[in-house]
Amino acid sequence: MIVSNATPLIYLGKTGYLFLLKKLFGKVLIVKEVYEEILKQKNSKEAILLKESIKEGWVIIEYAKAKREFEKYSWIDIGELNSISLAKDKNLLILIDDETAKQIAGINKVKAHGTLFVLKLAYNKKLIAKDETVNILNNMLDCGFYLSGKMYSDFVNSLD
Repeated sequence: MIVSNATPLIYLGKTGYLFLLKKLFGKVLIVKEVYEEILKQKNSKEAILLKESIKEGWVIIEYAKAKREFEKYSWIDIGELNSISLAKDKNLLILIDDETAKQIAGINKVKAHGTLFVLKLAYNKKLIAKDETVNILNNMLDCGFYLSGKMYSDFVNSLD
């Protein structure tokens, strides 16, 4: 079981690979703000897949409100803060791509990884082949996922 922020769900959904989270982690907890962010585009592929995943019972919306200790991070999106708070309360890994949010998670002793971690783990567990992993990443980039050229090269080279 893990907690996820919106970005990993959005890009895995856009590319049709949201199911990897179920195969890798079983259940995914999200906060209401993450659900609402994804459903803003109600007819998008990721919104449709998220609704199906909730119906199937492997994505679960949890109520979470960032505790007092998180008030000092007021510049961070409330969905990210509530997600980090939920992960801390449940002692779970969080999937989050924003580097500042990852740092805040780390400061608060929450283990945080991003979408690339999911792709690498799926590749390592032989759920997806190397060429498929690279294709998913390229499709994510085509959909607006941001990654520096160096991070892209490092990731692809790590798939050997």
